[in-house]
Amino acid sequence: MNSRELALRVAEEAAYRIRQKLTPDRIPSVALVLGTGWGGSLEFEDSKTLKLEEICGFADLGFLPHIEGHERVVVCGDIGGKRVIALRGRIHLNEDPTHQAEVMSMVRLQIEMLLELGVKRFILTNAAGSLRPEIEVGSVVMANSFVSLFAPAMPLFGGEFCCPQDRLSCAWRGAAIEAVRHVPLTIHQGAYAMLRG
Repeated sequence: MNSRELALRVAEEAAYRIRQKLTPDRIPSVALVLGTGWGGSLEFEDSKTLKLEEICGFADLGFLPHIEGHERVVVCGDIGGKRVIALRGRIHLNEDPTHQAEVMSMVRLQIEMLLELGVKRFILTNAAGSLRPEIEVGSVVMANSFVSLFAPAMPLFGGEFCCPQDRLSCAWRGAAIEAVRHVPLTIHQGAYAMLRG
């Protein structure tokens, strides 16, 4: 069994565990990765949680540091009548350089297990700085493009690379802008510079 096949098998086992514990009845329609500051921002109805360390492939998280706002749990529940699954506290590429291979495997696994679960739509969030002074701390910025010149090595196998720009959905960006027209929230748009840490 090669590395790619092994990674797929671990993702299948992780998805099976999530299905058993969190989603035995229906596949979530949307997956969320809740970055720093977003972990406790959503209220789920009828929710269940599962610690990452209870899922195949994440058993040994002890070498990773505690990060404020990152519970490292998977939560599944309803938001606005839709079944949603979320990572509250993802694994970051820059967390532990002394265990780089393990960290890379877990970074890949956390998304691949959701794909194996059957999720087709993802919303990824994170905390980032800005070069534009009008975008203050706590502002919401929607990525409309990427600067990948300084991007770190990705946990991909040969033939898997695709341009991150191609994964942005114009329809979803438009829906987000429309959704906040009636609430006191401004969404800025900007290019996301892909840097490690």
